[in-house]
Amino acid sequence: MEVELSETLNSLKPTENQRIIDLVEMAGVDVSDWANFNGKEPATNPKYCYEWSFVSEQTATLVCCIWHDMLQVTEGKIQAVFNVLKTALTQNAQQKKRAHKFHNDLHRAKDNNWTIRAVILSEKFSRNGTSKVDKRVLDESPWFVDSYDPYTNEWKLTRGKGKHQTKFVDQFSEEGPASRKEVNGIAFKRDGKQRLEVLERAQGICEFCGQPGFQLPSGALYLETHHIIPLSEDGPDVASNMIALCPNHHREAHYGIKARHMRVRMQEIIAKSLVKAIVAP
Repeated sequence: MEVELSETLNSLKPTENQRIIDLVEMAGVDVSDWANFNGKEPATNPKYCYEWSFVSEQTATLVCCIWHDMLQVTEGKIQAVFNVLKTALTQNAQQKKRAHKFHNDLHRAKDNNWTIRAVILSEKFSRNGTSKVDKRVLDESPWFVDSYDPYTNEWKLTRGKGKHQTKFVDQFSEEGPASRKEVNGIAFKRDGKQRLEVLERAQGICEFCGQPGFQLPSGALYLETHHIIPLSEDGPDVASNMIALCPNHHREAHYGIKARHMRVRMQEIIAKSLVKAIVAP
């Protein structure tokens, strides 16, 4: 087992100098704002290209940059153990800012049970001893926060899906088929934490018809989260106004002749579900 993990660790060392903008987009984070600066190439936008972490609340994803030299095999796992705030002490003002953002983003990922995607970096040293990024690769496997020590500020990230990570995804999740969707009209910001709460509540079963969602190649069960009172009608972006639906009933709820009737029925279903949750022992 240790030999296999060591081989995997070696295989994670990047062999190509891929652009960070491309890797961040591949991980499910919207990079459209990178084009909003005076330069000709979005990939060189200094607001983003030098950052250590990138967040998508919509897909509940954190992308973080990790040096390959930081990776180790311990307790039958591939892990990265680091103290980003301690590292910040030796950095310049701009790098300190990036380090604190990375630290805060890790807290958000831990508190909200986000998926973590790792961009693995290798470094190249110059003759004067300074180093810079040489190559990059996006690890195909998700990572999770294994532990955080509030006294030392040490983080431990582990490769693979954590036991507390959700196995349910929707159309806005990084694994979902609509992660690269076209948006017509106004795009509403959605609370990823509320969506995950709805998916956990449904446990992979359509809350309208009782049929299970379909399984993705990753093993996750897919349903679609739907606002009963739409955001366009000032419906609240909270779990009590959302329902997990199979794709067929989600389309019908938007376009079907019985859409209004379905809305009333969905409100009744979620109301009963919430009462049941309150009185459950």
